[in-house]
Amino acid sequence: MNNRKGISPLIATVLLIGLVVAVVASIMLWSRTIIKEEIEKRAPIAQGKLTCQTEVGIDVEEVCIPLDTRRIRVKIRNTKDRIIPKVRGRVIDDEGKSYTEDWSEKTITGFERKTIYFGFRSDFTPKFIEIIPIIFQEGDGGAVEVVCNNYMVRSTELGPCI
Repeated sequence: MNNRKGISPLIATVLLIGLVVAVVASIMLWSRTIIKEEIEKRAPIAQGKLTCQTEVGIDVEEVCIPLDTRRIRVKIRNTKDRIIPKVRGRVIDDEGKSYTEDWSEKTITGFERKTIYFGFRSDFTPKFIEIIPIIFQEGDGGAVEVVCNNYMVRSTELGPCI
């Protein structure tokens, strides 16, 4: 008489294959959700970079330091019709050290000229300034700040205002 206990190898194989399929399906569903969330999170940034390429342009008309001030005066012109709500100024000294300040007092509308000021520390001797436009791109999670590095304008050497 044969008194074997347990399950047959065929049933064990079928159960093992079913378990593997269930685990693989769970991992695929989970990873698809993660990837979809990442794409949705990064889509406004990618759209904003495209907008920077096609709809943003600036021209720096004058850069100087008014006498007896710790500020840099920049006369800027928006060369396209996209509103620029924020401008970043990166002040650079002789040694390559930089100091960054954002200007967002008022927006620069399409084709508008504006004079803006960037301050700098008293222990800092500026040589150049880089002007970088910043826009906001709407997405599902709200507006995302997009820095338009491709339209960064570097000034000539800074001097006193005349």
